[in-house]
Amino acid sequence: AGYTVQRVHGTDRYETAAMLATQNGRPGGTVYLAAGTELADALSAAAAAAEQDAVVVLTQPGRLPSVTATALTTLQPSRVVVLGGELSVSEPVRAQVASLLPGAQVDRVGGGDRFETSALVAMDAFDSASAAVVANAYGSADAVVATQLAARHGSPVLLVKKDCRPGSVNAAYTALGITLSRLTGGTAVTEWSAGYRVC
Repeated sequence: AGYTVQRVHGTDRYETAAMLATQNGRPGGTVYLAAGTELADALSAAAAAAEQDAVVVLTQPGRLPSVTATALTTLQPSRVVVLGGELSVSEPVRAQVASLLPGAQVDRVGGGDRFETSALVAMDAFDSASAAVVANAYGSADAVVATQLAARHGSPVLLVKKDCRPGSVNAAYTALGITLSRLTGGTAVTEWSAGYRVC
């Protein structure tokens, strides 16, 4: 069809994320740091990054990969948002990031579970939102596609259970003024009630 096609790839997901970040990030901006072993937090971060003109990089829970550290020092962000609790990204990793970037604000945004973390990330990145893109917290394939839909509409991605949204997610609806739920996946993955029923 006459398109120019470029492949961006590293030896693993950490290097690929680092390459994408350094190609698309702007020095002095915001970087979201998420665990690469369990992608639920990274999916919520992708929509937040689109809103903040930021990028997402990945880390192992207990060790900051050298490729990620190099990307961070190249980007020299003014803020790094570490996603999830210490089981997702350990305190030594957060401390290493702070040491690498002494001029940056390094914040942890994480709740007691993936639902609450998605809500807190949304409330951190968005001042308000009329709609949310809703994805099953355990259906990562649909949530990946959801990040593109969210970016297009300037919406957060909020993670829910199959048939309802947890109270922590409902709090984000209230705080941001969300009145529309865009559900991703078929009813076998996300039932209609996940868009309005609180559990």
